[in-house]
Amino acid sequence: MKNKKILIIGIIIGIIFLIIFIYNKNYNILNPIIEEEFILDPSEKIIIKEEQKDVFSNINEFHWGEMPITYKIIGGEERQRKLIHEAFETISNETDEIIKFKGVNENPDISIYFKSPNTYDSNDELTLADSLPKFDPEKENLIISAEINIYGQGQVCKTGYPDLEVHEILHAFGFDDIPIMDRIMSRYSYSTSDCEIEKIDDDYISCLKKIYSNGEIDGDCSKISFNSFLEFGFEFEDICGEGWYDVEGTEFCCPEPDMIIIDDYCY
Repeated sequence: MKNKKILIIGIIIGIIFLIIFIYNKNYNILNPIIEEEFILDPSEKIIIKEEQKDVFSNINEFHWGEMPITYKIIGGEERQRKLIHEAFETISNETDEIIKFKGVNENPDISIYFKSPNTYDSNDELTLADSLPKFDPEKENLIISAEINIYGQGQVCKTGYPDLEVHEILHAFGFDDIPIMDRIMSRYSYSTSDCEIEKIDDDYISCLKKIYSNGEIDGDCSKISFNSFLEFGFEFEDICGEGWYDVEGTEFCCPEPDMIIIDDYCY
C-alpha cells in the first residue's frame, strides 16, 4: 500500500513537471523572446557618426587626421594613372615618408578623376585640374576627404617632375596657390612644360614635417599660404601668413609690401 502511494505521488509530480514544460514551450512559441522588441528595423536604426580620428591634434593648420592617406584613381589612361602614382610617391619620398599614401579600391580619402579636357573654371578660362578638400564640420581645420579632377593628360615639367599632379595633391592638404614663378604652388605653374621645378620647395617640406609629426619635428608653416576656402563657406582670418602681405583689392599675397599683380604674379 505504501509503495502504491509513493508511485501515485511520483506520477503526480511527473505530470506537474510535464505541464510546466509544455506551458513554457508553447509560451515561447506564441510569445517571442521579449528582447526582440528592442531590435529595430534597419530603416529605424539611429546611425551615430563615428568621430573623425585626429592623431595630429596639436596642430592648428589644416591637416589630415591620420596616416596613411588613402586614394583611388577613377578612369584615366595608363600614362595618366602612372603620373598620379608617381606624384604620391614623390611627396612621400620628399617628406622622408612622414607622409604616407595607400591605394585602395573603396572608401578612399582622396578620389582622383580624369575628365574632359574642355573644362572651364569660374573665371571662364580653360583649366587643367582642380582640387577641393572637405573639412570636418565640428573641427574646421581637419580634412576628412578630397576630390581631385584632372582635365586632360596631366603635365610634366621639362625636368621630368610631375608638377601638376603634385600641385593638386598639395591643394588637397589645404595649400593655396602663390603668385611666384617656378615654385610647386605657383599659380598655373603647371600650365607650361617649360617649368624648372624639380622638387617641393623647402618651406612646404618643413611645414608638412611639422604638421605630420604632430609638432615633434621643428618645422615652420608661418610662410605658407593656406587656402581660405571663403567661397565654400569657410571663413578664416589672416589669409596671408607671416612674411606675406595683402595686395589691396585682390585675393593675392606677395612676399614684399606694396607689390602689384600682373598676369597673376607679384611685381
